[in-house]
Amino acid sequence: GITPRGMVDCMIASVAHRHGASLLTSDVDLSRVAKIVQIGLDAASITP
Repeated sequence: GITPRGMVDCMIASVAHRHGASLLTSDVDLSRVAKIVQIGLDAASITP
């Protein structure tokens, strides 16, 4: 499994998931969380 490294990443992912939003991020950790929770990532984002 993957362990989230930061509470802030989890909070951002939670808000995006609740609102059905996609993320634009250069943060690899947030990208990993988004992939697990199945949140869309903008094409310009870095993906792990």
